Amino acid sequence: MEKYNPAAYRIYLQLSDKKHVLVEGKSERIAFKQLKYDLGIDELEIDSAEYLIEFEDSEGHLLRLGNRDKVEEISRSVVAESRNLETDGKEPYADKFIGFVDREYREFQLVEAWT
Repeated sequence: MEKYNPAAYRIYLQLSDKKHVLVEGKSERIAFKQLKYDLGIDELEIDSAEYLIEFEDSEGHLLRLGNRDKVEEISRSVVAESRNLETDGKEPYADKFIGFVDREYREFQLVEAWT
């Protein structure tokens, strides 16, 4: 997979005939590709956030994001841009995209219940 900035990746999604799953890293990509192979699904691409670069804040400063944050940011932007396209009477593309993060314990707090 080539390296993409967020805008280029969204264009890549729009132009693609296939559906895409964006995962955090190499191990998730390998697992999803194996699952795709086992299920015989040809019309699905597995992309990895490690190839996404040059995320910027609202002032144009480069951000240093982890892969989970990249997947979440791309997911938010795909949904927002698809809504704008639909409002303008153009073809939305969010239905061709899934962002997958595997942080089961995010915002999880363990409360000790021993008495």
